[in-house]
Amino acid sequence: MEHISSLLLLLITANSTPVLAKLFFRNHFDVPLDRNKLFYDDKPFFGHTKTIRGILSSLFFTSLLALAIGVPVAIGVLISCSAMTGDLLSSFIKRRLGIPSSNSAPVLDQLPESLLPLLMVNSYFSLSWSDAVIVLLSFFIADLVLSYLLARFYENVGIR
Repeated sequence: MEHISSLLLLLITANSTPVLAKLFFRNHFDVPLDRNKLFYDDKPFFGHTKTIRGILSSLFFTSLLALAIGVPVAIGVLISCSAMTGDLLSSFIKRRLGIPSSNSAPVLDQLPESLLPLLMVNSYFSLSWSDAVIVLLSFFIADLVLSYLLARFYENVGIR
C-alpha cells in the first residue's frame, strides 16, 4: 500500500505544482510553451496557461519529493515529465475541441496526466491492475477536489 500512496503523492505533486507556482510567482516567468503561436486551425497549440515555469516547477518539486520519500530522483523526473506530457496532450485536444485554457474537461483533464506516468513507472512500483485503478480513481477524485478549491481561491484573490 505504501507504493500506491507514494505514487499518488508524486502524481499529485507533478500535476499541482504548476498551478501553485502560478500562485506564488503570479505573472513572473509565465512564458507560454507555445509562445502564443497558433496551430494550422488558428487555435493555440496548448494555450497561455501551459508555461515553462509550470514544467520546471513540476520537475523540480516532484524530483525533490521523490528524494524525500525514498524514491529514486529519476523516477520523480519520469513521473513529472510524463505527467506534463499528458497534461500538454489534453490541452492540445481541448484547444482542438474549442475548450478555452483553464476550463475544465473532466476525464480529459485527469486521464492523460495520470495514466501516462502510471505506464512509465509501473515496473518500478510493481503495480497490479487493481493498484493502478486505485491510483487512477484516487488521482481523479483528488484532482477534481483540488481544482475546484484552487479555482475558488483564485477567484477570491483575483488571479486568472
